[in-house]
Amino acid sequence: MTVRWKEFTAAFLMAIVLWYSVSGSEKIESQVEVRVDYRGLPEGLVVRSGQVNKVSVRVRASAGTLRSLSGRDFAFYLDLSAVHKGENTVAINPAYLPFRSGIEVMDVTPARIFLDVDSLSKKILPIKARITDELPDDYVAQISLNPEEVTVTGPTDQLEHMKGLRVNLPVPDPVRLGEERFTRLLPLPDGVSADPSEVKILLNIGIKRKLVKVSRTVQVEAPPEVGKFVRPDKVLIAVAMPESQAGKAGSNKGIRAFVQLARRDLGSYTLPVQVDLPPGAELVEVSPPEVTVMLEQK
Repeated sequence: MTVRWKEFTAAFLMAIVLWYSVSGSEKIESQVEVRVDYRGLPEGLVVRSGQVNKVSVRVRASAGTLRSLSGRDFAFYLDLSAVHKGENTVAINPAYLPFRSGIEVMDVTPARIFLDVDSLSKKILPIKARITDELPDDYVAQISLNPEEVTVTGPTDQLEHMKGLRVNLPVPDPVRLGEERFTRLLPLPDGVSADPSEVKILLNIGIKRKLVKVSRTVQVEAPPEVGKFVRPDKVLIAVAMPESQAGKAGSNKGIRAFVQLARRDLGSYTLPVQVDLPPGAELVEVSPPEVTVMLEQK
Protein backbone atom coordinates (compact mmCIF):
# COMPACT_ATOMS: atom_id res chain seq x y z
CA MET A 1 0.00 0.00 0.00
CA THR A 2 2.80 2.36 0.85
CA VAL A 3 4.43 1.88 -2.58
CA ARG A 4 1.16 2.39 -4.41
CA TRP A 5 0.48 5.56 -2.42
CA LYS A 6 3.89 6.97 -3.43
CA GLU A 7 3.29 6.00 -7.07
CA PHE A 8 -0.12 7.66 -7.00
CA THR A 9 1.32 10.88 -5.53
CA ALA A 10 4.09 11.02 -8.11
CA ALA A 11 1.64 10.45 -10.96
CA PHE A 12 -0.63 13.18 -9.64
CA LEU A 13 2.21 15.70 -9.41
CA MET A 14 3.38 14.74 -12.88
CA ALA A 15 -0.14 15.35 -14.25
CA ILE A 16 -0.22 18.80 -12.67
CA VAL A 17 3.16 19.68 -14.18
CA LEU A 18 2.10 18.43 -17.60
CA TRP A 19 -1.19 20.38 -17.37
CA TYR A 20 0.57 23.64 -16.55
CA SER A 21 3.13 22.97 -19.25
CA VAL A 22 0.49 22.37 -21.90
CA SER A 23 -1.81 25.21 -20.80
CA GLY A 24 1.10 27.64 -20.50
CA SER A 25 2.34 26.92 -23.99
CA GLU A 26 -1.06 27.02 -25.66
CA LYS A 27 -1.37 30.05 -27.92
CA ILE A 28 -4.34 32.38 -27.40
CA GLU A 29 -5.24 35.86 -28.68
CA SER A 30 -5.91 39.13 -26.90
CA GLN A 31 -6.33 42.87 -27.58
CA VAL A 32 -3.73 45.31 -26.26
CA GLU A 33 -3.91 49.11 -26.47
CA VAL A 34 -0.69 50.90 -27.39
CA ARG A 35 -0.18 54.64 -26.98
CA VAL A 36 1.14 56.50 -30.02
CA ASP A 37 3.78 59.21 -29.58
CA TYR A 38 4.96 61.28 -32.53
CA ARG A 39 8.43 62.51 -33.32
CA GLY A 40 10.53 63.72 -36.23
CA LEU A 41 8.02 66.22 -37.68
CA PRO A 42 10.05 68.52 -39.98
CA GLU A 43 10.52 72.07 -38.77
CA GLY A 44 7.98 74.51 -40.16
CA LEU A 45 5.21 71.92 -40.50
CA VAL A 46 2.23 71.22 -38.27
CA VAL A 47 -0.27 68.35 -38.22
CA ARG A 48 -3.77 69.79 -38.48
CA SER A 49 -5.78 66.58 -38.20
CA GLY A 50 -5.62 62.80 -38.31
CA GLN A 51 -3.48 62.09 -35.27
CA VAL A 52 -4.63 59.24 -33.05
CA ASN A 53 -3.67 58.78 -29.41
CA LYS A 54 -3.60 54.98 -29.42
CA VAL A 55 -3.99 51.89 -31.58
CA SER A 56 -5.56 48.55 -30.78
CA VAL A 57 -3.25 45.58 -31.37
CA ARG A 58 -4.41 41.96 -31.61
CA VAL A 59 -1.63 39.73 -30.33
CA ARG A 60 -1.13 35.98 -30.01
CA ALA A 61 0.95 34.38 -27.28
CA SER A 62 0.83 31.87 -24.47
CA ALA A 63 -1.60 32.49 -21.62
CA GLY A 64 1.24 33.07 -19.22
CA THR A 65 2.85 35.64 -21.50
CA LEU A 66 -0.43 37.45 -22.01
CA ARG A 67 -1.03 37.56 -18.28
CA SER A 68 2.28 39.37 -17.93
CA LEU A 69 0.99 42.12 -20.23
CA SER A 70 -1.97 42.97 -18.02
CA GLY A 71 -1.81 46.47 -16.55
CA ARG A 72 1.28 47.55 -18.47
CA ASP A 73 1.46 50.83 -20.39
CA PHE A 74 2.72 50.28 -23.93
CA ALA A 75 3.82 53.08 -26.24
CA PHE A 76 5.75 53.46 -29.46
CA TYR A 77 7.11 56.36 -31.48
CA LEU A 78 5.73 57.06 -34.94
CA ASP A 79 8.33 58.70 -37.16
CA LEU A 80 6.98 61.68 -39.12
CA SER A 81 10.25 62.79 -40.68
CA ALA A 82 9.06 61.87 -44.19
CA VAL A 83 5.72 63.73 -44.16
CA HIS A 84 5.10 66.75 -46.38
CA LYS A 85 2.53 69.54 -46.66
CA GLY A 86 -0.82 68.13 -47.68
CA GLU A 87 -2.38 64.71 -47.14
CA ASN A 88 -0.08 61.95 -45.90
CA THR A 89 -0.64 58.26 -45.28
CA VAL A 90 1.58 56.80 -42.57
CA ALA A 91 1.59 53.03 -42.10
CA ILE A 92 2.15 51.51 -38.67
CA ASN A 93 4.89 48.92 -38.90
CA PRO A 94 4.18 46.04 -36.48
CA ALA A 95 7.92 45.46 -36.17
CA TYR A 96 8.22 48.75 -34.26
CA LEU A 97 5.59 47.87 -31.68
CA PRO A 98 7.01 47.38 -28.15
CA PHE A 99 6.50 43.62 -27.78
CA ARG A 100 9.20 41.13 -26.94
CA SER A 101 9.78 37.84 -28.70
CA GLY A 102 7.11 35.27 -28.08
CA ILE A 103 4.34 37.73 -28.81
CA GLU A 104 2.99 37.59 -32.34
CA VAL A 105 1.24 40.69 -33.71
CA MET A 106 -1.81 39.57 -35.66
CA ASP A 107 -3.47 42.88 -36.51
CA VAL A 108 -3.24 46.63 -35.81
CA THR A 109 -6.27 48.95 -35.85
CA PRO A 110 -5.92 51.39 -37.45
CA ALA A 111 -3.12 50.06 -39.64
CA ARG A 112 -2.65 53.44 -41.33
CA ILE A 113 -2.99 57.01 -40.14
CA PHE A 114 -4.08 59.73 -42.53
CA LEU A 115 -2.52 63.06 -41.59
CA ASP A 116 -3.38 66.52 -42.89
CA VAL A 117 -0.13 68.49 -42.70
CA ASP A 118 0.23 72.23 -43.23
CA SER A 119 3.06 74.73 -43.08
CA LEU A 120 3.43 77.04 -40.07
CA SER A 121 2.95 80.77 -40.52
CA LYS A 122 2.89 83.90 -38.39
CA LYS A 123 0.44 86.75 -38.67
CA ILE A 124 -0.28 89.97 -36.78
CA LEU A 125 -3.95 90.28 -35.85
CA PRO A 126 -5.85 93.15 -34.23
CA ILE A 127 -7.70 92.52 -30.97
CA LYS A 128 -11.22 93.79 -30.49
CA ALA A 129 -13.38 93.72 -27.37
CA ARG A 130 -17.14 93.91 -27.24
CA ILE A 131 -19.57 94.18 -24.36
CA THR A 132 -21.92 91.21 -24.26
CA ASP A 133 -24.60 92.87 -22.08
CA GLU A 134 -26.76 95.93 -22.66
CA LEU A 135 -25.86 99.04 -20.72
CA PRO A 136 -28.57 101.03 -18.93
CA ASP A 137 -29.98 104.09 -20.66
CA ASP A 138 -27.53 106.99 -21.03
CA TYR A 139 -24.54 104.80 -20.09
CA VAL A 140 -21.63 104.57 -22.49
CA ALA A 141 -18.47 102.47 -22.37
CA GLN A 142 -14.96 103.14 -23.62
CA ILE A 143 -12.57 100.22 -23.97
CA SER A 144 -8.77 100.32 -24.10
CA LEU A 145 -6.70 97.21 -24.88
CA ASN A 146 -3.08 96.36 -24.12
CA PRO A 147 -1.81 95.11 -26.52
CA GLU A 148 -4.07 96.18 -29.37
CA GLU A 149 -2.62 93.54 -31.72
CA VAL A 150 -0.83 90.24 -31.29
CA THR A 151 1.33 87.85 -33.31
CA VAL A 152 -0.28 84.45 -33.83
CA THR A 153 1.37 81.27 -35.08
CA GLY A 154 -0.48 78.39 -36.72
CA PRO A 155 -1.33 76.49 -39.91
CA THR A 156 -1.06 78.70 -42.98
CA ASP A 157 -4.49 77.81 -44.36
CA GLN A 158 -6.11 78.51 -41.02
CA LEU A 159 -4.41 81.87 -40.49
CA GLU A 160 -5.47 83.07 -43.95
CA HIS A 161 -9.10 83.11 -42.78
CA MET A 162 -8.42 84.88 -39.48
CA LYS A 163 -8.99 88.65 -39.61
CA GLY A 164 -8.78 89.43 -35.89
CA LEU A 165 -9.44 88.21 -32.37
CA ARG A 166 -12.57 89.23 -30.47
CA VAL A 167 -12.77 89.19 -26.68
CA ASN A 168 -16.20 89.19 -25.03
CA LEU A 169 -16.55 91.37 -21.96
CA PRO A 170 -19.55 91.16 -19.61
CA VAL A 171 -20.75 94.35 -17.93
CA PRO A 172 -20.05 94.38 -14.18
CA ASP A 173 -23.13 93.80 -12.06
CA PRO A 174 -24.05 96.24 -10.66
CA VAL A 175 -22.91 98.75 -13.27
CA ARG A 176 -20.45 101.21 -11.76
CA LEU A 177 -19.31 104.49 -13.22
CA GLY A 178 -15.57 104.77 -13.63
CA GLU A 179 -12.79 102.38 -14.56
CA GLU A 180 -12.69 98.59 -14.33
CA ARG A 181 -9.64 96.49 -15.23
CA PHE A 182 -9.69 92.94 -16.57
CA THR A 183 -7.28 90.36 -17.96
CA ARG A 184 -8.64 87.90 -20.51
CA LEU A 185 -7.13 84.95 -22.38
CA LEU A 186 -7.30 85.38 -26.14
CA PRO A 187 -9.83 83.11 -27.86
CA LEU A 188 -7.65 80.97 -30.11
CA PRO A 189 -8.69 78.00 -32.28
CA ASP A 190 -6.98 74.64 -31.84
CA GLY A 191 -3.49 74.59 -33.27
CA VAL A 192 -3.00 78.37 -33.07
CA SER A 193 -0.89 80.11 -30.43
CA ALA A 194 -0.35 83.78 -29.63
CA ASP A 195 2.39 85.83 -28.03
CA PRO A 196 1.24 87.18 -25.64
CA SER A 197 -1.67 84.85 -24.99
CA GLU A 198 -3.74 87.33 -22.95
CA VAL A 199 -4.92 90.92 -23.18
CA LYS A 200 -5.37 93.58 -20.50
CA ILE A 201 -8.61 95.54 -20.77
CA LEU A 202 -9.48 98.93 -19.31
CA LEU A 203 -13.24 99.49 -19.26
CA ASN A 204 -14.39 103.04 -18.53
CA ILE A 205 -18.14 103.43 -18.02
CA GLY A 206 -19.60 106.93 -18.13
CA ILE A 207 -22.87 108.67 -18.86
CA LYS A 208 -23.78 109.94 -22.30
CA ARG A 209 -24.72 113.60 -21.82
CA LYS A 210 -26.02 116.55 -23.82
CA LEU A 211 -25.26 120.21 -23.11
CA VAL A 212 -28.35 122.29 -22.30
CA LYS A 213 -28.90 125.77 -20.88
CA VAL A 214 -31.73 126.64 -18.52
CA SER A 215 -32.74 129.85 -16.73
CA ARG A 216 -33.44 129.75 -13.02
CA THR A 217 -34.53 132.30 -10.43
CA VAL A 218 -31.99 132.58 -7.62
CA GLN A 219 -33.50 131.45 -4.32
CA VAL A 220 -32.50 133.14 -1.04
CA GLU A 221 -33.44 131.94 2.41
CA ALA A 222 -34.05 134.81 4.84
CA PRO A 223 -36.27 135.48 7.86
CA PRO A 224 -39.86 136.42 6.93
CA GLU A 225 -39.56 139.86 8.54
CA VAL A 226 -36.61 140.73 6.28
CA GLY A 227 -37.06 141.95 2.74
CA LYS A 228 -34.65 140.47 0.20
CA PHE A 229 -33.67 141.73 -3.22
CA VAL A 230 -31.39 139.85 -5.67
CA ARG A 231 -29.62 141.50 -8.58
CA PRO A 232 -29.74 139.90 -11.04
CA ASP A 233 -32.52 137.64 -9.86
CA LYS A 234 -32.06 135.07 -12.64
CA VAL A 235 -29.03 133.13 -13.84
CA LEU A 236 -28.33 130.98 -16.88
CA ILE A 237 -27.12 127.49 -16.02
CA ALA A 238 -25.20 125.42 -18.57
CA VAL A 239 -25.46 121.76 -17.57
CA ALA A 240 -24.49 118.45 -19.18
CA MET A 241 -27.61 116.30 -18.80
CA PRO A 242 -28.10 112.60 -19.48
CA GLU A 243 -29.45 112.42 -23.02
CA SER A 244 -32.75 110.90 -21.97
CA GLN A 245 -33.37 113.86 -19.61
CA ALA A 246 -32.02 116.68 -21.79
CA GLY A 247 -35.31 117.39 -23.55
CA LYS A 248 -37.10 118.12 -20.27
CA ALA A 249 -34.32 120.05 -18.58
CA GLY A 250 -36.30 123.32 -18.65
CA SER A 251 -39.04 121.90 -16.40
CA ASN A 252 -36.78 119.71 -14.28
CA LYS A 253 -37.28 120.84 -10.67
CA GLY A 254 -34.05 119.10 -9.72
CA ILE A 255 -32.12 122.00 -11.28
CA ARG A 256 -32.09 124.82 -8.72
CA ALA A 257 -30.03 127.99 -8.23
CA PHE A 258 -29.59 129.46 -4.75
CA VAL A 259 -27.29 131.46 -2.47
CA GLN A 260 -26.42 130.78 1.14
CA LEU A 261 -26.32 133.57 3.67
CA ALA A 262 -23.72 133.10 6.33
CA ARG A 263 -24.97 136.28 8.02
CA ARG A 264 -28.51 137.53 8.46
CA ASP A 265 -27.69 141.19 9.24
CA LEU A 266 -29.31 143.85 7.12
CA GLY A 267 -27.11 145.03 4.29
CA SER A 268 -25.75 144.14 0.87
CA TYR A 269 -23.84 140.94 0.05
CA THR A 270 -22.12 139.63 -3.07
CA LEU A 271 -22.48 135.86 -3.03
CA PRO A 272 -21.56 132.97 -5.34
CA VAL A 273 -24.45 131.18 -6.97
CA GLN A 274 -24.77 127.53 -6.05
CA VAL A 275 -26.62 124.92 -8.07
CA ASP A 276 -28.44 121.71 -7.24
CA LEU A 277 -28.58 119.13 -10.03
CA PRO A 278 -30.39 115.80 -10.53
CA PRO A 279 -28.38 112.54 -10.51
CA GLY A 280 -26.18 112.06 -13.57
CA ALA A 281 -26.02 115.77 -14.45
CA GLU A 282 -22.80 117.80 -14.41
CA LEU A 283 -22.54 121.59 -14.00
CA VAL A 284 -20.67 123.35 -16.81
CA GLU A 285 -21.18 127.04 -16.06
CA VAL A 286 -23.36 129.54 -14.18
CA SER A 287 -23.79 133.02 -15.66
CA PRO A 288 -23.34 135.27 -13.82
CA PRO A 289 -21.40 133.31 -11.21
CA GLU A 290 -22.23 135.83 -8.45
CA VAL A 291 -25.26 137.89 -7.49
CA THR A 292 -25.85 140.78 -5.07
CA VAL A 293 -28.30 140.15 -2.24
CA MET A 294 -29.73 143.09 -0.29
CA LEU A 295 -31.49 142.51 3.02
CA GLU A 296 -33.78 145.34 4.25
CA GLN A 297 -36.25 145.70 7.06
CA LYS A 298 -39.81 145.27 5.85
